[in-house]
Amino acid sequence: MKDNTLAWVEHRAGSPQTLCHGDFHPENVLFTSDPLRKNVLIDWQYAGAGPGICDVAMFLISSLTVDDRRKHEDSLLRTYHEVLTAHGTFDYSFEEMFLNYRAGAAMVMFKALLKTSLFGAPWARSDILEIIDAVFKRTLAAAQDLAPVEAMKEVMTRNRGSEPTRETMTAKRNTSRVLACTITPP
Repeated sequence: MKDNTLAWVEHRAGSPQTLCHGDFHPENVLFTSDPLRKNVLIDWQYAGAGPGICDVAMFLISSLTVDDRRKHEDSLLRTYHEVLTAHGTFDYSFEEMFLNYRAGAAMVMFKALLKTSLFGAPWARSDILEIIDAVFKRTLAAAQDLAPVEAMKEVMTRNRGSEPTRETMTAKRNTSRVLACTITPP
């Protein structure tokens, strides 16, 4: 457990940093069909610095059916990477991004477990059991497909050659850029 926690911390600290929402799923997006208005992202209590790809992992894994994720995941991630690198993100290969995506799936699994705490709450939605069931099925399939713990271990192994210091992490944050994306409903 300690090694897995350390791997997660190293993954978060050793990846390109941006402002992350931390709980980026469809229920936290107010979509609009009005082309003159932008969609709005709400519920920012988990916001902080981290790898933006973790928000992407949360959104894709929690909002797409297993079949749709498997069918479209590669092309969506490649498009995201193309847009991200076109806007000046420093030396971030698709392979490194995909490794961070896989490691980010671990947080999606953790958030799925947190959803079970909503069961029985008087303010919870009436369809909470259906939501929990769908999210569990999606995250379990993602865990089988993406092997997030193995990805975290690989990140930890890569980072062991150069332990992050306060100076290197500050420099990395200062050279990172925040990529603002507009979410367009299908």
